[in-house]
Amino acid sequence: MATGADRIFGTAERAAGTSVTKTYDAMTAAWDSYRTTDAPSRLEAQMTDALDTLREAVDRGAKSEVAQAALDAHRATLDIQLRYLPPADIDVPRMDIWAQQLRLDAGARRPSAVVGDVAVLETIWYRVRHAADPNTARDISRILAELRTAANAADRSKAAHVATDLQQNLTRLGC
Repeated sequence: MATGADRIFGTAERAAGTSVTKTYDAMTAAWDSYRTTDAPSRLEAQMTDALDTLREAVDRGAKSEVAQAALDAHRATLDIQLRYLPPADIDVPRMDIWAQQLRLDAGARRPSAVVGDVAVLETIWYRVRHAADPNTARDISRILAELRTAANAADRSKAAHVATDLQQNLTRLGC
């Protein structure tokens, strides 16, 4: 489920500022259209704050802040989609976002944040693992155990590598 935030995150990683701005503009236009019709106030504030923060980061050319703001906007998008889709349809993309967050936190040398990211991933997985086929469930559970070990050892490099492996395996669940 690709969103504008996905494209911004990928673009931010490649540091292609012009493309980030165009994607931001498209997201803002879509958001402006949606919020006039159906946005609850809490979700409106969450998305508006995320997009404002994203704009400021883009304007400053702050690559890591752009990536973080894009993830925050993506999380807000999923929270909005929860109004229309079953939670199970949102949880796998949410795991993908948290794996991206873990990679960002590992790269920023925030070991305690990495530990927290793993806890969130484990919690979400607990909610959705019943829907996975047994082989996929076994593989993702193994990967999460590897992530926990790397995070507890403060091995940020290993955690980032394993988070990438997790993202690749999440595609088996439709992410």
